[in-house]
Amino acid sequence: MIDLIQEKLRSYGAKNRLEEENATKEIMQEIALYALWKADFFDVAVFQGGTSLRILHG
Repeated sequence: MIDLIQEKLRSYGAKNRLEEENATKEIMQEIALYALWKADFFDVAVFQGGTSLRILHG
C-alpha cells in the first residue's frame, strides 16, 4: 500500500511541501472512496458535491 501511495505521489509532481501535503490528502481520499466502492457502499448511499464530481468523474 505504501508503494502505491508513493508511486501516485510521484505522479503528482509536487513542487513544495504544501503541494505534497495536498496530493497526499487527495490520494487518501481516492483510496477511501475505492474501499467504499469495493464494500458496495454505493449500492445504498451516494455522495453529493465536489468530491464525487472531481475525483470520480474527472
